[in-house]
Amino acid sequence: MTASGVDLSHTNVSPWWWSPAMSAVATLAKTGRWFTTEQVRGLGVPDASDFHHWGVLMAAAYGNGLIEPVGALIGLDGRARRAWVGAGL
Repeated sequence: MTASGVDLSHTNVSPWWWSPAMSAVATLAKTGRWFTTEQVRGLGVPDASDFHHWGVLMAAAYGNGLIEPVGALIGLDGRARRAWVGAGL
């Protein structure tokens, strides 16, 4: 079996950031409300060392069946952000 791009990208993300970030995504997924990475940050997750890590995080959570995309929300900077919700909710 060949590793996917997300699997390979995950190996480049520091565990000190990944673990609390994925935990925050899981917490938000359980609420049943739409959320973006801004809400993940709001739970105390620091900025990633590379902004691409946010995409890897969300893609991994989606690939693992934790979340699913539901649309977009306007972020604090006025730009549209992908919105997620817990899978099956």
